[in-house]
Parts: sequence; structure tokens; C-alpha cells
Amino acid sequence: MADEQKTETTANAGADTGAAKLTQEEVDRIVAQRLAREREKYADYDDLRKKAETLEAEAKQRAEAEMTEVEKLKSQLSAKEKEVSELTVDREWRQTWEQREVEALNEEMNNLTDGQRNIVNALPLDQRRAAIREFQASVARGPHAGKGGKPEGVPSLDELEEIKLKYGPGSQRWREAYRKYKEAQTRT
Repeated sequence: MADEQKTETTANAGADTGAAKLTQEEVDRIVAQRLAREREKYADYDDLRKKAETLEAEAKQRAEAEMTEVEKLKSQLSAKEKEVSELTVDREWRQTWEQREVEALNEEMNNLTDGQRNIVNALPLDQRRAAIREFQASVARGPHAGKGGKPEGVPSLDELEEIKLKYGPGSQRWREAYRKYKEAQTRT
């Protein structure tokens, strides 16, 4: 059986070689045609590669530009957050300071009359301390100290406040009483 297979293979091989004999020129022509078809298939490969590289470069530049913009925005955001934080700390410090200042001023106003307290409380916070000092000085020396009491017709601070509340700060009576009070203070 092995001999039969060898003879069939040899016979088939001989038949193939006899039926299709090609010259070297024909083989070269066939190979050249095949190569030409393959080259045509990839003829625009260089152009496509250049376009792809250009697109990749542009995409990279856009990404970098966007990242730069994002980084700028992040930087601006962090700067604003820092500013807000500083303002918050400043506001909290100011509120604490004002609260302590009001407490200290309230303690200093203990020896003032109700009218004087009302006047002081109507002033802005930064002017209150000076007004309290002025009232305390006038209480210590008295508007009519050394004269054996107050002269007739000169109102006290409480009386000034009552006139102001009753007739108004722009009224003729209040202006006259205030003028008399100031004249009496400057004489002492």
C-alpha cells in the first residue's frame, strides 16, 4: 500500500509540472502585478499618516489649552476662596472687637444718667468713648462746680434730653437750653 501512495504522488506531481510550465518572465510579470496592486492599496499611507499626526498634535494642543484654562480657573478659584476666608476672619474679628467694645463702653456708662446713655448710644461706636469721657469729665467737675450749685436757667444734661424728647432737637427751646448749657460749661 505504501508503494501505491508513492506512485500516485509522483504521478500527480509530474502531471502538475507538465500542465502549467511558466517561464521566468511570466513569473516576474505576475509578481510585479501583485506588488503593484499591493502598492496601490497603500499608496496614500504616507498622506494618511501625516494627517493623523497633524490631528493628534492639534488634539494635544487643544487639550493643553483647555488644561491651561482649567488651571487658570482653579488658580482664580483658590485666590477667591482665600479672599473669602480672609474676609470671614476679618468680619469675625471685627464682630468680636465690637462686642467687647460695647461691653466695655456699657461698663463705663454705669455712672451716666439715662439721658446721657441715650445720647451716647445714638452715636457711632467709634465716637462713643469720647462722648463718655466728656460726660464723665463734666460729672467729675460739674458744669457749675465751685459756684455753689447750678445757676438759674441753666439746664442739666437730663433736662436737655427731656427738652429734646419733648420738643425735638431742632426746636427753639432745645437750641436755647443747649446754648445755655454750653455757655455754663465754658465758663467753668
